[in-house]
Amino acid sequence: GHKPMKIIFLVIDGVMKPGRAYWLIPHKPDGNFDPLAVAAINAICEKTGAGIVFNSTWNRSGFDRLCEIAAIEGITAPVIGVTAFPDLCDRLEAIKAWMTANGPVEAWCAMDDETMADTRCIKVNYDNGFSTQDFSNAVRLLGRLEVGEPTTTS
Repeated sequence: GHKPMKIIFLVIDGVMKPGRAYWLIPHKPDGNFDPLAVAAINAICEKTGAGIVFNSTWNRSGFDRLCEIAAIEGITAPVIGVTAFPDLCDRLEAIKAWMTANGPVEAWCAMDDETMADTRCIKVNYDNGFSTQDFSNAVRLLGRLEVGEPTTTS
């Protein structure tokens, strides 16, 4: 029995790496996360006690490589896992399957540049990435930590 977790299901392209990051020269195909998106994710996880599960086409690189990329790009929030997306299922199915296998999940949200049929999915603008509204929505959906409440990282 795990204790219930809070999870952000996270896409990389269009969220951590907005469309405009592809203009950077030299382009790092396995990097170039937006530093503000990184700061936003770190802050959300700090405020809410959430961990990250990648739900991204980048999942094909494998969990260990994604943890490495996340660390290099400055993500300090805990990376807990990856879903079976894109190989086995669609985005929302992949989230549900991961929760079934790894739950219980107390609260979750998904940050994606695609629309999903769930109110916990925050649609991020692909070109510009994270907005202040996306940030507030994520914190609201995940719920702030109470003072003195242990985080998932401890």
